[in-house]
Amino acid sequence: MRRAIPFLALILLSLAPMALGQEAAPPAAAQKLVVGVTDSPPLSYRTDDGIWTGLAVVLWEEVAAQMGFQYEYRPLELGEVDDVLTDHTVDAVLGGAPVTPEGEAIHDFTQPYLVTGLGFALRQHDAIQWGAILRALFNPRLLTIVGLIIVGVLIVGVVIALVERRERTTDFGGSMRESVSMGVWWAAVTMTTVGYGDATPKTATGRALALVWMFVGVVAVAFLTATVTSVMTIAHLRGAVERPTDLFRLRLAVVEGGAGADYLHHRHVSFATFPTYDEALTRLDAGNIDAVVANIPVLRSLVSREWGGRLEVSPIALEPLLFAVALPENSPLGSRINQALLTITHDDSWRDTEDRFLGRR
Repeated sequence: MRRAIPFLALILLSLAPMALGQEAAPPAAAQKLVVGVTDSPPLSYRTDDGIWTGLAVVLWEEVAAQMGFQYEYRPLELGEVDDVLTDHTVDAVLGGAPVTPEGEAIHDFTQPYLVTGLGFALRQHDAIQWGAILRALFNPRLLTIVGLIIVGVLIVGVVIALVERRERTTDFGGSMRESVSMGVWWAAVTMTTVGYGDATPKTATGRALALVWMFVGVVAVAFLTATVTSVMTIAHLRGAVERPTDLFRLRLAVVEGGAGADYLHHRHVSFATFPTYDEALTRLDAGNIDAVVANIPVLRSLVSREWGGRLEVSPIALEPLLFAVALPENSPLGSRINQALLTITHDDSWRDTEDRFLGRR
């Protein structure tokens, strides 16, 4: 019995540090997390009062409220995101770093909270070029409509000539060639609602045909006008860029660490790199570059806020993009954050939050 007492005391002494260590470790919810944020409006940005806000920031704050996280923000440049996550110097990153295969290889992402696209900004006064106008005028859809109208005018002109030339007092008399030429002229001016009155049908059949052709002409001219407006508007917005490959002929710029750099690098396209969106767009406005390639929400937000009337975002989307909260590899927070994200983003009120920062897309 005397031998057992010292042995028992030895065991208790060996377990004491473990017990003390367990008591000293604070619970995960009480630990203060360091959350990196990039200046990427409308996802994350500082207000004039120095307060961080944006779609990603609001989302994180709702997640933190649900999970009971304590946190502090740490401003980051986009180019720093991969390094701070790899070094585990931050617990999460919000903002303009999209989900990419390269990022997934060195750190983790939560489930996406935003599906958008990669696009580019151009100088507005460079948008219309003669080449773009000519391509718009020879647009297949426009040519098809013009062709149908011409065929319709010819058919109606021939028919009205055949119907009216039998009447002696008609304006479509004379030789067959003269009758058809007058019929085509009449069909054209009637369709365009000009109606000079130098030729009018006299027979009941001719007038019935004229009545139908008047209504058809109004619809045809309205449809042609709408098509021309649509094609020219698109040409105005696109300028020299009709398809993504046209972009590669221009002087391009990206933001370091952004999605544009990965896109152009994988396609072996040369580009200039700038540390911030503001600097890249300023160079674009000055004419030092031709386009800035970046995610569409950020470009739209910055252009509308600071460069309205001088720069514009093309309607061409280069590729889809996903945005999520970036985490260090094997982060223990991942499953808890995903659980909260599912709850928040599937609630109807989240649509209102998206509209507030992104507008109607």
